[in-house]
Amino acid sequence: MQGAYGDLLGRYFELPCAPALVMLPAPTTPFVATRITCLPDQLGMKQEIPPQDAFAVTLHLAGVSHHELWVRGRPSVVRGYAPGAISIVDLRDEVASYLGSPLDALHFYVPRALVDAVTDAAGLARVSGIACMPGLVDPVMENLGAAVLALLERPQRASSATSEHLAIAICAHLVHRFGSTADGDAAASLAPRHSRACTERHPFPFETLLMTTPSSPSVQDNPSKHRFEFESQGERAVAIYSLAGDVITFIHTLVPEALQGQGVARQLVLAGLASARERGLRVIPQCPVFAAYMRSHPETHDLLADEGRALLGL
Repeated sequence: MQGAYGDLLGRYFELPCAPALVMLPAPTTPFVATRITCLPDQLGMKQEIPPQDAFAVTLHLAGVSHHELWVRGRPSVVRGYAPGAISIVDLRDEVASYLGSPLDALHFYVPRALVDAVTDAAGLARVSGIACMPGLVDPVMENLGAAVLALLERPQRASSATSEHLAIAICAHLVHRFGSTADGDAAASLAPRHSRACTERHPFPFETLLMTTPSSPSVQDNPSKHRFEFESQGERAVAIYSLAGDVITFIHTLVPEALQGQGVARQLVLAGLASARERGLRVIPQCPVFAAYMRSHPETHDLLADEGRALLGL
């Protein structure tokens, strides 16, 4: 059975079609982003989604004044959502939506098997589930969602490498921020026995991204979007981070194809670490690009938080 994404998800919302982007293709566990837009004449009770072993992560692109999540035939969560708010639903339950106001949202179909595969590849501890308080505004997901939306709107620029990088970044962030273990504890800890081997066998050439130096170091911190930015040739490379107290977690580095091979990733890493040192922040290099650099540069190890040291196997 196809999962709840693309046109099939659109039919559950009684839409003729729904634009979708398969970000991580797989025979049975694809990671897919689908945009669902319901106008004022398309409100009311929607069809129930059959149970499946996956999570639905919704990022609201516009405010919603009245939305109801129904679970097993009964209303479970009734509330409004601000732009940038998210919700996470376990699709093993029988879920449906009632729309009392228009909806414009990105729905991420996240198979449970893919969460396990991505966490294993990233050296993260496996989780029993992912969940958050409905309506939480998560700047990192908002930022990653904006990048996905740009690819949906311009599919000709959606290279497989870019889509895969974003999918892995989203999965890693969801696990790191919202994952829970079987006993209900947050799954922020990493599995150091896997970290080095998993980075080495990762399919993306993170080490080679760091080998050259760009001719113009023009990296800027954009605190409102939680990212460092490098702009050149009309393109923008970013290093996305999150802040929690005195800890900065570097989540994902994205370099467009036009800027690859110029050492842009290295410049983003250097700028991010310099900023952390200047501000007295401890670092968790969840992003494999940051992890590769810090592993090979012992002079940066004093910046590492305990979780960062575990990630690098130190």
